[in-house]
Amino acid sequence: MFINIGVANSLSFSGPFQLKYWAPPQSAGLYAILKYTRGLLLTPDGWTVLYVGETGDLSERGFPNGHHAYLRWVHEAGSADNLYIATYTMLYSTPEQRRAVEQQLVSEYAPPCNRTFLPLNIFGSSY
Repeated sequence: MFINIGVANSLSFSGPFQLKYWAPPQSAGLYAILKYTRGLLLTPDGWTVLYVGETGDLSERGFPNGHHAYLRWVHEAGSADNLYIATYTMLYSTPEQRRAVEQQLVSEYAPPCNRTFLPLNIFGSSY
């Protein structure tokens, strides 16, 4: 199963897979955290891109539940059951190469969880 992400390059990502059942490959690459929005015309193919990231090893310890933005993903998706992941393997890539593609995708989709200036307030109060 594949999903095309990215207008400029139209990269063929593997997935999307439900995050809680996903088995990460041991490889460098990009990942997109998604939620499916039934009935809305969103790109790509009805999926909303919540977050785009890059890593030297998708199977690194603590990913995805230990990721710094995990709670924001859950908040945006409505529950952990609504989180999906798609990956784009970039074997032998440098961190700079992965970051360049990551930034391109962030520019295209403006994923809400890539915005670092908005803190998650899961308790609904301001202080």
